[in-house]
Amino acid sequence: KSGPPPFLNQYSYNFDGINDAIREEALSFIPPPVISISVWVKTDFTTGGDATNIGYIVGKDDVSSARDIILNYRGTGYNKLSFAFWSPSGVLSSIASPTFPLGNPADGAWHHILATWDGTTDANKIQLFVDGSLVAQATANDTGIRNSLTTNLTVGGPDNATNTRLFYGNIDEVAIFNTDQSA
Repeated sequence: KSGPPPFLNQYSYNFDGINDAIREEALSFIPPPVISISVWVKTDFTTGGDATNIGYIVGKDDVSSARDIILNYRGTGYNKLSFAFWSPSGVLSSIASPTFPLGNPADGAWHHILATWDGTTDANKIQLFVDGSLVAQATANDTGIRNSLTTNLTVGGPDNATNTRLFYGNIDEVAIFNTDQSA
């Protein structure tokens, strides 16, 4: 069987989708030219979060002008994962799964998500994996990832206390690599 082994950790962050998020100081994270985000998530809901059914998993985004990178789940009516980033010149590149792959995201099971980009505009080098299977790929529109010095890296929500795109469920083992981990 390919893919990651079953996730057995009994400790994780539980986000209520109302007012929980983890914020890391803005200057401590500088987006690399090549990036992979690996994370385990578990949900037992279908909405994806409260505002417009979007739940941020990991990101560096204030949902206005300082938008750098986002990995999120969008529920009701969409049922998909998405990975997006903006270049230093403000050009958006993004990818979304057609629907939540490999079953219902509200199954109460742990799912491993890996979003990768090799830093180029080569065809299909933005990739999204769920439980070890490639579920979507796209081509970047520009190179580099913007680094807004006033925006914090966050887990479970955007860097905006008044915004409601908060994740509802469990998140664990967040890892950000400066290499392409798609292999």
